[in-house]
Amino acid sequence: MVSNSKRIKSKAPIVYHQNAGNVSKTCQALKISRKTFYEWYNNDPIFKESIDDVNESLIDFVESKLMQLITNNEVAPTIFFLKTKGKKRGYIETNEIINVKDEVTANIPDHLLDEILESLNDEGSVKDIH
Repeated sequence: MVSNSKRIKSKAPIVYHQNAGNVSKTCQALKISRKTFYEWYNNDPIFKESIDDVNESLIDFVESKLMQLITNNEVAPTIFFLKTKGKKRGYIETNEIINVKDEVTANIPDHLLDEILESLNDEGSVKDIH
């Protein structure tokens, strides 16, 4: 006879998919704790594989939606795609910082450049960045 826990565990990947990969909603629907879900995930390779398969299928679905937008000539999704998938071909945003005193240049991604510039003090030296 199959225990109630095993029955719930076998239903979890289906419910997880129905809830678009949301662990909290899955646990609520199955009436289990998040701790139980993650214990199963971390200790049962078959359960982990089934949850990972659901995650991959959700990513595939979203990628197909992204491609639909690109096919419809939407600019923002096209730029996003090139920034994420086209990095090897040079589709990456960087800013060039030139230190005239030491004649050093560096290519730094925008988000890091913003952090560096914000950390500059009045004397022009860089404060500790976290």
